Amino acid sequence: MARVAEADRERVRYHLGYLNIDPVAAISLGFPSAQQAQFMVESAMDRVKETTLHRIIRCLNELDDIESQMSRERKCLKVQGIDTLKIRNSNEEPNIIDMLEREYERWAKRLANDIGCPLNPFCERYASSGVHNVSVVQV
Repeated sequence: MARVAEADRERVRYHLGYLNIDPVAAISLGFPSAQQAQFMVESAMDRVKETTLHRIIRCLNELDDIESQMSRERKCLKVQGIDTLKIRNSNEEPNIIDMLEREYERWAKRLANDIGCPLNPFCERYASSGVHNVSVVQV
């Protein structure tokens, strides 16, 4: 088994939508529910197979790259077409950021699968992705 390096652990938490703060601080700040699944992420990062580590790093690099692309593409949001220079209006046609967000989510789900943990259902980034919290009945 391999342990994911601390810098990469931070990237995993970030891209899966988990907090990068101390769990005790999260509870004292009023975020206990956001920590419910984080123990699975932390535990999984301690138990990654050596042969799988390269896939996790690849997903992290892809996610970092997509996020950088989104940042670079913000200046193009007003333009909808180059041929006739069509300025974007309020139509529902997806823009480059929308498409990059979908690609980002696809890679985040792949990372979640590789680690064996869910995307954080309380993360605003994944709120519209169909990630839902399920109530648990305590007996």
